[in-house]
Amino acid sequence: MSGANFILLINLAVAGLLAASFMAVSFHDAGRAPARWLASAYVLGVVYSAIEFSIPAFNDARLPVVTAFAVFLGATIAFNGGLARKYGVAPPWTPMLFFLAATTIAVYFVQDLPRQSLTRIMAYQLPYAAMQFVGLGIVWTSRQSRGRLDLILMAVLVASGLQFASKPFIAHALGGWGANPQAYLQSSYALVSQSLGTVFALALALLTLGILVRDVLAEVTSKSEVDTLSGLLNRGGFTRHAELAVRDARRLGVPVAMVIADLDHFKSVNDSFGHASGDRVIEAFAGLLREAAEGHHVLGRIGGEEFAVILTGANLAAARLFAEGTRHAFGALPISGLPADNRCTSSFGIAELHVSEGFSDLMRRADEALYLAKNAGRDCVRVSTGPADGLAVVKIGQAASTAGAELRHFAVGQAVHIGAALDEHWWAIAVPFARYVVGFVLVDHLGLAGAGVVGQLPGQLAFADDDALVAGCAVDDEIAERIGVDAVMMAQAGLGRRGHRDGKRCQREGREACPY
Repeated sequence: MSGANFILLINLAVAGLLAASFMAVSFHDAGRAPARWLASAYVLGVVYSAIEFSIPAFNDARLPVVTAFAVFLGATIAFNGGLARKYGVAPPWTPMLFFLAATTIAVYFVQDLPRQSLTRIMAYQLPYAAMQFVGLGIVWTSRQSRGRLDLILMAVLVASGLQFASKPFIAHALGGWGANPQAYLQSSYALVSQSLGTVFALALALLTLGILVRDVLAEVTSKSEVDTLSGLLNRGGFTRHAELAVRDARRLGVPVAMVIADLDHFKSVNDSFGHASGDRVIEAFAGLLREAAEGHHVLGRIGGEEFAVILTGANLAAARLFAEGTRHAFGALPISGLPADNRCTSSFGIAELHVSEGFSDLMRRADEALYLAKNAGRDCVRVSTGPADGLAVVKIGQAASTAGAELRHFAVGQAVHIGAALDEHWWAIAVPFARYVVGFVLVDHLGLAGAGVVGQLPGQLAFADDDALVAGCAVDDEIAERIGVDAVMMAQAGLGRRGHRDGKRCQREGREACPY
């Protein structure tokens, strides 16, 4: 047995093992189409190796040579189909199959050219190179995030395409690829060609297999970290993601705050209306948090009726306003399965990360603030006093003054009534009008630049970070006192950067220029 025959036998065995591996991955999840396409590609690789072995037995090798070419090109097309399914790209089946038919016909007719003709060899090898570059294009155009393995796969596809394109020149340098197809496996070129094919086929297979296994593990991990009822992270998942968020925020030098919420008297809901109604309360509150939060925030259900939110990029004042908006929205939200006049309430505790703290310290202080909110009669927001040195946080009063509370309730009430009164086309009017009403009240009565309270659903409110409730130094001591927030803290809230129309308030606070 020649060296090329031995390598071809190895190719056959490796292709079979890889096909079985991809099939095993596909059996893990019946909907995992990429693995099935990749398995079919390597099954075709086994067929190709078997045909190559049989060619010396034919007197006229034209048909088996053309068949082997078509089968191997079909394997590269199936491989590309698997890549397309994996990376969420529409597989270009029509052009690839048309290319298969056209090149197969071309290979059939170039068999009449001299055996060592460069045109004949290129007609056989360049289509393989083209399919490798199509695979590269599939990965390149994917909108999925690409990790290290994906980038390595792209590099190997480029290298594989180049090795196919270089084979005609390698064959010429090594003295040709045999006097006839039957003598191909005895040539030096066959040994080099089959060896290169083995290396790249194995590299591509191991990379794609590793990527699929990585995705399977990520999916399993994700499922294990998600609370099935609320759709938010469970306690373990929240802790892991929150620690990462805190680490990244500390590295980037941005503020980060934590909000812990507890549904008031939740047990009485279960006892009075049944656990199904209690589940709907959990789902409604979780949905409200999702609507209010941004994509980079971390949301979790960390207990039966307890929720937590990590607000990266938000400081204490911003977190307070986030919590107040969510509290008002939940208190006005009708819950399916509960009496029409029944409304649920929630309590909140807030803390901002201090430079000397870790995630566990932040969570402990937010939990202590939640305890204060419960002791204060529930349905309220309380803020942690912070570490002993008081550098990171400022204590917010136990209750806002009557005037400030009336203004806040007026603003929220207007948006609630707008959402509740309109028909199925409510959003076309409610969103801009609610923004105007709440924005007018907050800017002209409370001195806050910008309003982020919008009507999300009939009778429901949520905060939108892009229209922040707080801006720079647009708050003077009198206004800050009316809403129970220290003026310096409000001036540093950092969410709204549009600023106030009148810069004199900055001067009254002793600053030369507004931070925005």
